Amino acid sequence: MGNYDVWADDQLLVKRSDGSWLVDGSTPVDDIEREFGIESMPEEETYETVAGFIMYMLRRVPKRGDHVDYAGYRFEVTNMDGFHIDQVLMYRPDHRHTEKKKGDKHDKCDKCADKGTDQCTDKCAVKTGDKPADVAVDPNRQA
Repeated sequence: MGNYDVWADDQLLVKRSDGSWLVDGSTPVDDIEREFGIESMPEEETYETVAGFIMYMLRRVPKRGDHVDYAGYRFEVTNMDGFHIDQVLMYRPDHRHTEKKKGDKHDKCDKCADKGTDQCTDKCAVKTGDKPADVAVDPNRQA
């Protein structure tokens, strides 16, 4: 998946070639809302950062690999520094774009690629930019 420890000094959000984002745990939730068009985070008055959001949603200190799904995005913990969330990988779990292979004429999301289509359909959320508003915490994780 790549090296998660390479950060520019002043960047809290780093877009990757596969369409995912590396997010510093100290990134303010206001920045996340603004950058990704998320109307509001749940009970956001109780935390200020993406790390706080994840801990609030999980109701515990996470481990590497733990994740929270919200507003059509997955917030996956990729690096911890003790009890501190250092880095988060943020992406749409059902619409991550595949990397272009030689000869490909256009990008397509995994969901449309699984259907065998040559490109994203008109109703595809990647193409239309829709952001479904769903909230889910991994039900298989125990606190």
